[in-house]
Amino acid sequence: MTKLFDNGLITVRDYMLKNDQRAALTTAVFMVHLKAMIGFKKGEVLELTGQWDKAERLYADGLERSNKIDDQPLSAKYISGLAQVQIQKGNYAEALRLFDEAWNTCTALNDTKCVIYALRHMGVIHWNQGAFDEAMVYYKKALALAEEIKDSKSIIFIIGNMGLVHWSLGEYEKALARFDQCLRYAEETGDKKSLGIALLNIGIIHWQLGDYAKALEFYQQDIELLKKLGDKQGICYLAGNIGIVHEALGNYSQAMEHYRKSLDLALEMNDKKNICSSQLDIANLYKIKKDFPKAEEYYDNAIDLGSELQLKFFLCSALFRKADLCFAMNRIDDTARLVDESFQMAEDIGRKDVVFDCKVLRIRARALSDNNAAVSGLKEMLKNTTDDREIAVIYDELFTMTKDADVLSKAISLYEKIYSRYPNVEYKNRILELRSHQTSEKTDPA
Repeated sequence: MTKLFDNGLITVRDYMLKNDQRAALTTAVFMVHLKAMIGFKKGEVLELTGQWDKAERLYADGLERSNKIDDQPLSAKYISGLAQVQIQKGNYAEALRLFDEAWNTCTALNDTKCVIYALRHMGVIHWNQGAFDEAMVYYKKALALAEEIKDSKSIIFIIGNMGLVHWSLGEYEKALARFDQCLRYAEETGDKKSLGIALLNIGIIHWQLGDYAKALEFYQQDIELLKKLGDKQGICYLAGNIGIVHEALGNYSQAMEHYRKSLDLALEMNDKKNICSSQLDIANLYKIKKDFPKAEEYYDNAIDLGSELQLKFFLCSALFRKADLCFAMNRIDDTARLVDESFQMAEDIGRKDVVFDCKVLRIRARALSDNNAAVSGLKEMLKNTTDDREIAVIYDELFTMTKDADVLSKAISLYEKIYSRYPNVEYKNRILELRSHQTSEKTDPA
């Protein structure tokens, strides 16, 4: 029978002429199933390289094939694949609908692993939208099922997802505890891939806590593991994170070296998602160095590719960054257009950080024609936030517009508080700049 499958469905037709019709029909169904399975694997590869539209077409074609042969488990796989593509494109409502369909199908089939997969990704969608309580509800349901069937790989993934919720809420110690738990599970089960993810996430938390040396220590452990595994995509992503740490420390040449390494690997693999993120990192660094033409070149490249891939989570941030660049170049019309586009997209997907940044930039632009209205706008924003970083930024902008000494003191005090926890060079530079406006000199922040 092996020879029969070598030539696919053409051989099945010949086989029908010579052998039992029922056996031929069974073989034909098998070939349809085989093609559908191969299509699914191809779709996964296309996803990994950021070719979302091609992956979507393959999954849709595979779903049609699996429905024709009434293979419900395979249909559920394809529905989940389609949903995953919608997540990457930022079409969260459609992704939720598809995962809900997959969940119902898998529940009817008593396919617990499939149910866990759907529940976990429904949690991811809510997390991406900033609905953290809802995300936790789905993660807890998925974790209970994973523990029930002792699915260690899913347990590691879900605990990691829970850690990301804590991270998003600024609960860094809780996040660290979750990622430490993932690390132990991965070590116990010998799951090298999950071990690498845990090391990365722990490094990110230490970076977030301002312990840059510790972050680099975990990143170094991770990169050694990834090299042994030959995981180029993992190395590509990690190189970008190492670059971010060096940028925070003000080591711009080392940051650029790692961003370039990340971009080169992404280009080598045609990993479009990481090509986007690397170009954005490089653009941000050129902007810091005030090489505005180069910054704009890389922002444009990142935005064009992000638009092609419909990466809304990434794109709203890139659009804001270019809007901020245009403001620095005194291109106010471009600033307004880009900030409106970024703001709408950020609101649609629940990116509160970008929404805040857009509001501030709009007010800065308004101050050019109506300073009093801009000041009123900032004071109104001040009433609606309790976040130290946001309050510091608002006071910073208020001082620029009012030259009020009390406002200046509040801005410096808050930046010093933040810098004491997160010694990012960006905060240090703001402190130094604001202190230069005070009559009494203070020492450099430690």
